[in-house]
Amino acid sequence: MAAEIENHLISTFGGLFGYDEAGTEGTFTSGGAEANHTALLTAITAHFPDFPEHGVRSLPRQPVFYVSSQSHHSFLKAARFCGLGTGAVRHVEVDKQLRMSAGSLSDMIRRDTADGLEPFMVVASAGTTNAGVIDPLQQIADVARANGLWYHVDAAWGGAASFVSELKGYFAGMEQSDSITFDAHKWMSVPMGAGIYLTRHRGILNRTCAIETSYMPKDAAGLDIRDPYMHSMQWSRRSIGLKVFMSLAAAGKPGYESVIRHMTAMGDRLRSRLELAGFEICNETPLPVVCFRPTGVRDMQILQAIVRKIVNSGQAWISTTQLDGQGPVLRACITNFRTEAEHTDRLAELVKTYTAEVMGSEGQG
Repeated sequence: MAAEIENHLISTFGGLFGYDEAGTEGTFTSGGAEANHTALLTAITAHFPDFPEHGVRSLPRQPVFYVSSQSHHSFLKAARFCGLGTGAVRHVEVDKQLRMSAGSLSDMIRRDTADGLEPFMVVASAGTTNAGVIDPLQQIADVARANGLWYHVDAAWGGAASFVSELKGYFAGMEQSDSITFDAHKWMSVPMGAGIYLTRHRGILNRTCAIETSYMPKDAAGLDIRDPYMHSMQWSRRSIGLKVFMSLAAAGKPGYESVIRHMTAMGDRLRSRLELAGFEICNETPLPVVCFRPTGVRDMQILQAIVRKIVNSGQAWISTTQLDGQGPVLRACITNFRTEAEHTDRLAELVKTYTAEVMGSEGQG
């Protein structure tokens, strides 16, 4: 029953992201990091069929894959764990909106191939951790196809926004990917951890992960059931899919559309309140991640002092981060469906108040 529930959910999520439900394969994971690691393994196996048996030393050339400078750092770990090393991770330039540049990607692939390297995968982000940026998914899909590369979309957090009709257009091209990472424990508010790896290539997980044993139960032999240990990195594990199934049964797709629409509206409201208060907005995204700072202030120590005052107040939590080409910023992210206008307005007031205090003390110093 547990395996059937998860298989049903894999097909359902595949359909939500634009895959053919009947052709979707996948597995539940501990989180986005494991899903991204699985994507790397399946991409290597698809491009280098001898890899599962003979390993990295059997490959004729150094494999390389492409991510943006804003991508999740789990890909660096995955490259280490796969034996490729972090030198195989090629960081592609981003544009002024912090999106992967498809032109720079094409140029890098061309140069690497001429230098004797072997490109095999491109990773696009559908909602970066730092700034909520959605890469140009269709353009990257075109580049990946033109070069015969596996195309993976890391939609661990932002992918849920594609369930909302007015936001779906931002994710055009994701349905052309070879695989997708999604975390139900983020915007869907399912308890940790509930990561999902999806692919439209049936059989690739079996080629990547399957192991024959004499001691595993054979109860499912001859049945149309995929034993999780045969197509995932994990062996014994919890029934991850059950809590996702129950959440969907309770809220339904319309329920999730409603709360995601609400949270994006709260992100827009916070943006507008901060701009009215004289703050500079430093990122462009339809998702509720707001990167901002006092206009003209690029001193990380000042920004960190503002964060400490807000966090110590116990009324809100924000952080600092660095954006490529823009320097340090303050960062607020809305992922709680209980966030209301009063909370975003209060945060804007806190930021304004504590910024004035910090800037005043700096001026006196």
